[in-house]
Amino acid sequence: MSSVLGNASFRPRAQALKSSQIFYAAAWRQDAHCALPISRPQNSVRYIRHDSALQDDQSSGPRPNYRLGDHLHESRGWFRRLRRRAKQNPVSSDGVKSTQTAPSVAPEPVVSNAVNKQNENEASHPKHTSRSHKNTQGRKYLSMEIFQRNMLHLTLYRSFPQLNYEYPAFPTRPNADQISLLETNTTMRVVSLPGILQQYLAILGSRSSFRTILDPNSSEVGGAIGNVFDATALSCLSKKGYSPNDVMVWAWILTAEKSYRAALRLFIWESQHPSRPRAPLFVVKLLMYRASLDIRAFRLLLSYSLSRINQQAIGTITPMIPLDPRHIENTSSSELQGIPMDAKVTSSLVKLLLRKARQLWPAAQLHIAQSFAYYLVHQLPLRHTYTAEHDINTLRTQCFNECLSELAIPSRHSPFISTSIQQKAQFELLKAMATHEPVLPVSRQGYQSVVAVQLSHKKTPAERIYSAQKAPSWPPWKELKMGIDTYRGNEGMKSRTMQALSQMKAAGYSHSNWEAIASILAGWDTDGSPTIQTRSLAIFPKSLKYQSNHQEKDSILWSTRIRATRTLREAWACFLSYQNIYPVPSERVYHAIAKKIIYSDITRDHKQSTADAALPGDGLEVFPEPSSARDVIYVPTQPPPLEDLLKEMTSRGIRPKAEFISLLLRNCLDFSTGMRYINTYMNPKQKEALLTIRSENYKTIKTLKAMDTRLFDSFIVFLCSHMNFDDPNHRPHKTDAFPILMQAHPSTSTRSVLVAHKDWFTGGSKARNSRALSHAVQLLKTTKPRRVSAWLPLLKTLASARGLTSEHYLHRDRQWILAWYEILEVLKLMTELELEPGMEGLTILCQVFSHAVSAGVRDITTVEEGLFLAEKANQDNQLGYAVAVSFEDFVYEGLRYLKSYFDRLVYAKPILMSEAAESPAIDKGAFSIGEELPEMLQVPSPATLHALVRALGVAEDNDGVLNLLQWMSRASLDLKERSNQLGNGERMMRRTLTAVRVFLEGSRGENMVHRDVDPQNTGENSELQHTFSDGHVQEAYNIIEATKSWGSWPSDAEVREYCLWQARLGA
Repeated sequence: MSSVLGNASFRPRAQALKSSQIFYAAAWRQDAHCALPISRPQNSVRYIRHDSALQDDQSSGPRPNYRLGDHLHESRGWFRRLRRRAKQNPVSSDGVKSTQTAPSVAPEPVVSNAVNKQNENEASHPKHTSRSHKNTQGRKYLSMEIFQRNMLHLTLYRSFPQLNYEYPAFPTRPNADQISLLETNTTMRVVSLPGILQQYLAILGSRSSFRTILDPNSSEVGGAIGNVFDATALSCLSKKGYSPNDVMVWAWILTAEKSYRAALRLFIWESQHPSRPRAPLFVVKLLMYRASLDIRAFRLLLSYSLSRINQQAIGTITPMIPLDPRHIENTSSSELQGIPMDAKVTSSLVKLLLRKARQLWPAAQLHIAQSFAYYLVHQLPLRHTYTAEHDINTLRTQCFNECLSELAIPSRHSPFISTSIQQKAQFELLKAMATHEPVLPVSRQGYQSVVAVQLSHKKTPAERIYSAQKAPSWPPWKELKMGIDTYRGNEGMKSRTMQALSQMKAAGYSHSNWEAIASILAGWDTDGSPTIQTRSLAIFPKSLKYQSNHQEKDSILWSTRIRATRTLREAWACFLSYQNIYPVPSERVYHAIAKKIIYSDITRDHKQSTADAALPGDGLEVFPEPSSARDVIYVPTQPPPLEDLLKEMTSRGIRPKAEFISLLLRNCLDFSTGMRYINTYMNPKQKEALLTIRSENYKTIKTLKAMDTRLFDSFIVFLCSHMNFDDPNHRPHKTDAFPILMQAHPSTSTRSVLVAHKDWFTGGSKARNSRALSHAVQLLKTTKPRRVSAWLPLLKTLASARGLTSEHYLHRDRQWILAWYEILEVLKLMTELELEPGMEGLTILCQVFSHAVSAGVRDITTVEEGLFLAEKANQDNQLGYAVAVSFEDFVYEGLRYLKSYFDRLVYAKPILMSEAAESPAIDKGAFSIGEELPEMLQVPSPATLHALVRALGVAEDNDGVLNLLQWMSRASLDLKERSNQLGNGERMMRRTLTAVRVFLEGSRGENMVHRDVDPQNTGENSELQHTFSDGHVQEAYNIIEATKSWGSWPSDAEVREYCLWQARLGA
């Protein structure tokens, strides 16, 4: 039997434990925030044997997102046995056998004859009777109850489509006949809380509006509800402390129109009824399975869930308790609300919370990890008092390592920015494991998760210095470029990822293909030669673990080697080396070299400034070849153009997959090239759905919604990137240039044809890219994707100039007014879908508002003509916004919108006004929830802050600029941490502060107000004692000087440089 330390079982016990502890503390000793305490292993430490989830052969990377039902393992014949059981044991509608009278309590679940026979055998063998019989029936009942939770989920999905619940993840997806059988056949009924609620919701969804609770006094509805709450159901409810009223409340919560309102209803009900049993946990989980879950709703549900995990009263959640063993002595049992939750239930809830945090609020992952670690260390023994300490430690080890794995999955938005949060969360878990007695070991899965997060982290200063010292030749060994390099030694040579891999091997885990790939990306190939340390999201193919094809495994390894190069020739040399082994390269390897070719062309066309220069491996940039001929790597053939590579790949019978096609569409040079890619590489159904939109065609809509999301989003990017209204041979229609304002009447059917069917085989050469923008709008309106990534390209395009400035209705200054109202209309559509464009949306709004106000300053008449056109379009097309009547009103309303938008993104406190009408007697003090959670929902980047300063400054809102600066000073630590994640973050923050001075001093710095030095303060430090004639400037100066992380007040040279930069941009 293998030990928890994997292949280290052959080593002496003390040595194996020592290696495990070294991993906890030594790998990140250089980081003060991540340093982990070292605790000596005790001689009394016992081995903890492997669980099935912690086997040594786990070589796959972090698991995909958790979904309801992932932990179920029913056999394929489950439905067949269920149907046979119904025939053999007929049951009445009351849930009992027809030949018997109904008992006063809920009957035991009916099991199959095979189980009954097994029970008879167990009766003849007393030593196997009690525990085996109990576990068998418990598993059967648990399996049925979990399936009924899925059926409850399915009822919400089918009966209430307006609520946008996700489709439940059945372990074996049932067909329509099986679902109908389970919903209608009462002989198969096993009474449980999910089953009772599911039947009630089925009635609720089929009778009347789901917005209100049904009237049980009506005869029809009363009879239906009476069938739900029969004697068996009432007995089941009463045994758990519930009543039919509770079931109706749960339905009231689950059927709220908006996710935020639903979460608030849950919180209101439980805060008003603290003496009643809390809602079942599956109600909370179902609320988080809404596809359109709002970030504020998630914050409420997160705070509520943490109170359940830590057994605290709702509304009185204290700050997160530090993981100090001494705290357990100071914790009164009266602070806990009942018995702690079961470990498996808690782990399932934590996985769901982490999944939603990755999608909506990455900063919350740290607090979820802290809460779960506290539960595992302090509260788990209170739940499992009957279990031996050895078994509890095994359970702890499994839960800790599974949580480490969940924290390695990248966040949906800005995954690299969220890496630092995931690293802190993992270190909290590792710290708890290291300080536990005995020390809890890290499994292979846990090690891989830590390595994955370190791969996605930015280089440390030592790693950056070492990367800069690498020779331009290949392999890139260290090269002494200055005399001081001799004294620096090899610091940074072994990255944090390599240190983690070394500790993993020292702990006894042999390296597999997964570790080989991680090592290549970390800077060292499998033969010990250096590569380029490449920042990467280390989610590797799921087939890596089970792939029996040796060529497929090698293709993953070689595609990684291609990624870990600096120049195109280095990547091409790697490709040719692979081709010498396998004459027909795989699609994965072609994809890797094509990406290098594409980004080589991009970086050649867009020269980076020295201030923003990135090191190799920091991003997707492909660096130029070395200037010295002796450093250039030799290749027998030159790297081909992209089109030649694609022709060669196609001639070998290899077709690109969805991710490859997405790369081509996002980076194609022109419109006709992209149309050729679509015609060549997509199947006919996809082409017809994308190029011809008919809202009444159900098959087309179904195809679009079933399409790979990366492919659909890339097609939207392609359309928005290649719109063109400057064709001299074709005058675009106004509905193509402004498809949102100038749209057809909403009552007409949606139809848009980009390329006719007869023109498909021409490669789209007859397609007009003047229709690209309007086609993208119709696609989004028709499919209504619930992903911000699908809508952001449209928002960015609407914020750009449309061309044809000679046309009267498309004059450049009028365009910004029309663009502003088009963006507001798109944001309204996104709000209806409960989508939040976030800080990127705010940046776009600020940019368009700045252009519109600047246009009004230049020529107010032109802008007011634009307002007239917008109002006319509003009246003609019945759009849902109010147009300002004058330029002054436009500025005032725009400023108010920007400020409220910023407040909504940043401030985390829930707004209770909308729900107060439902429960006016609510104690508002009960809503001081989530005090331990992050103060900000989203932390703005320096670029967003700069855009907001410009918008306020152009409108001459000096009070607004000053208020923003005061807030920035209070949040300076969070803003500093955010800017540190960006390559140009510090420079952009200085630019933002310079913009504050420029706009406060007036006229964008053209007539800068001179500073008056206080005559009483002279001498060496007189430059620190400035006074200004303008009070706003003086207060801004005091704020900037008092904020240590910002440096000094922007100099005159910085102001001049900023004004020149704005002039070059044409602002």
